[in-house]
Amino acid sequence: ARGSFSAICEGDDYWIDPLKLQKQYDAIHKYEAIMVVHNTIVLSYQEQEVTGIRLKLLKNESGFLSTEDIILKADNFHLSSIFIRSEVFKELPDWYLKAPVGDVPLKMVAASMGKVYYINEIMSVYQKGLPGSYTAVERNRKKSFDEKQIKFARDYLEMYKSFDGYTNRKYHAAVRERSNQFLEKQIFDNNFPVFLDIDNKFM
Repeated sequence: ARGSFSAICEGDDYWIDPLKLQKQYDAIHKYEAIMVVHNTIVLSYQEQEVTGIRLKLLKNESGFLSTEDIILKADNFHLSSIFIRSEVFKELPDWYLKAPVGDVPLKMVAASMGKVYYINEIMSVYQKGLPGSYTAVERNRKKSFDEKQIKFARDYLEMYKSFDGYTNRKYHAAVRERSNQFLEKQIFDNNFPVFLDIDNKFM
């Protein structure tokens, strides 16, 4: 991409506000932000039938998000909501390419580089679980603990450790809290055993 700004909409996601890009373009200039995000509707599917509708909501009014907000709530705004200065992609650290996901570290790195502005409007839809999508494939995998899952968990925690070092531990408290939240979710929500071989320095 050669432009000064990038907006992301991948897979089966779609934008629903015809003024979305204009609103984000205006906001990124007005507030001298590095990234502008907004709310997203999540449609969950099972065998092409909608089984759930929810809203990814950060807060009830527009305004700036702190880097700590991004670290702790990166899952609360979807990739389809991002409008970002393209310079961020030129500054991504080496460890970014080793991360098990691309959206979470992108959000955190951008937030560490400049201001993030949040627009309290619904402007995109994320379709989760459509046949052939990543979430559908994951849903159909066996639920039991396996080596692929534990590698993902290790790599995810390593991503946070790398970000912690990248920012010279400036946001260490938030990184530690988020890492431990992730670890607890893996153990309790996904029926993981407590994998004692993970060197979790955030505890």
